[in-house]
Amino acid sequence: MGEKILQPEQPQTLEEENIKQERLEAQQKTLSKLEKSGLSFLVFGGWAGKIEGVYDDDYYPQDIDIFINQNQWEEWQKFLEKNSFSVEMESNKARIKDGKTGAFVDGHFVKEDATGNFYIEEASHGTFHLPKIGFKKKELGESSVTVMRPELSWILEKGGPEREHKEEKLIKLIGKVDQENLEKIEKEFKYIPKKNSSE
Repeated sequence: MGEKILQPEQPQTLEEENIKQERLEAQQKTLSKLEKSGLSFLVFGGWAGKIEGVYDDDYYPQDIDIFINQNQWEEWQKFLEKNSFSVEMESNKARIKDGKTGAFVDGHFVKEDATGNFYIEEASHGTFHLPKIGFKKKELGESSVTVMRPELSWILEKGGPEREHKEEKLIKLIGKVDQENLEKIEKEFKYIPKKNSSE
């Protein structure tokens, strides 16, 4: 989940830089469109980091990562079909393309428990329980979106698999972490490892 590349490759030409900037603007338009839909979703990954100021201004996410309540997927499908989005279903997410802006959205499915917390059931590495205090509203242009706090992003990144730029990403995240928030979120965050098929 999330962005594979922490620091984007430096554009070699003005044309490449313009393409990345256009993609960024397209993604922002799509995020605003989703926010105005009235549907609930949670932003994480590269865009959450960008909105929270974790990454530099020249960081260009490849796409938008969001969590979608699985119980609301039928409503999402109606909205997407009516508003020129195309959808390709994958194992535990929907790969969504905005037909008007060209922006891509990865909609990862989550469920909500009786307390309002979210959980990802039987993901590739296990089941994750994500406390609602790990998310907050942030302004984005003329609208606002709910994004994952740096503290929860740090917890997930630190405990996640080894991957390119992991240490660099952790350093950037820890610079935005509030220790008090981190302790509160850590108390409510739960991770249940996936059982081996042989067990």
